[in-house]
Formats: sequence, structure tokens, C-alpha cells
Amino acid sequence: MVQLKTLVKVAIGGGFFCVGTGLSFQKMIRNRFKQSDYYKNSLIEFRRNKTVIEMFGEPIRELEIDLGDESNVVDELTAKLAVPVKGPKENGTLFLWASKDQVELPWRVDRLELQLKQDKTRRLLVYNRLKQETTTKQ
Repeated sequence: MVQLKTLVKVAIGGGFFCVGTGLSFQKMIRNRFKQSDYYKNSLIEFRRNKTVIEMFGEPIRELEIDLGDESNVVDELTAKLAVPVKGPKENGTLFLWASKDQVELPWRVDRLELQLKQDKTRRLLVYNRLKQETTTKQ
């Protein structure tokens, strides 16, 4: 007969294994987001904005994406993410939308909105591809 002490040790070991595996998968998924073109290009556009730099100060860092947030949705042709961002002066959330017409084509940043931590009732428009394209054509 197996002793209760042995079963407890096995259960504790199994629990640590499950938690460790879950945390590893979360880190892997977050790293995939961070390595994607839609994520990188969105943060480049965000950090390029002079108003954002004035509001947040430098350096501006992105924090960990909440994988449980239902506004984070990515498929083959569209991406929509909420990325927490932090600077020396301000904190907030960068909402990004990106798309592509076909799977093999590169990602385009469509829109970036910023919600400040101190005012969650409003979002500031940081970038709008459609507006940029209209301005460029004129």
C-alpha cells in the first residue's frame, strides 16, 4: 500500500509541474506576440508620435499582454491587441489594429488608440492608416 506521505509528495510535484507548464506556455504566447510584425510595427509608430513622447516621457516600455483579455484577438488576416504601456510620466493601454489582405502579404498597422490609466473613458487617436493614406495621396 502506498503511504499518504508519498501521495502528497506526488500531488505537490504534479501541481508544480502543471503550474510551471502553464507559465511556460503563457511566456511562449506573449513572446510570439512581441515577435510579430503587427506588434513591432505598431510600437514603432506609437513611439514615433511626438505627443506620446511628451505625455509619457522616455523610455516608453510595453508591459505584459493580458492573455485573458477578450479584446486580444489575432487570426490569419487581422490582429487586435491591448498592450499596456508605461513611461516615466504616464501609464496607459495601447489598442492596436492591424490587417493584411492575404496570408502571404505583410501586416499593415491600421489604427492605434491610447487610453490613459487616469482616464479610461476616452481614447486618443495615435495613428490611422486610412487618414495617412488620404493625406499622402494629396
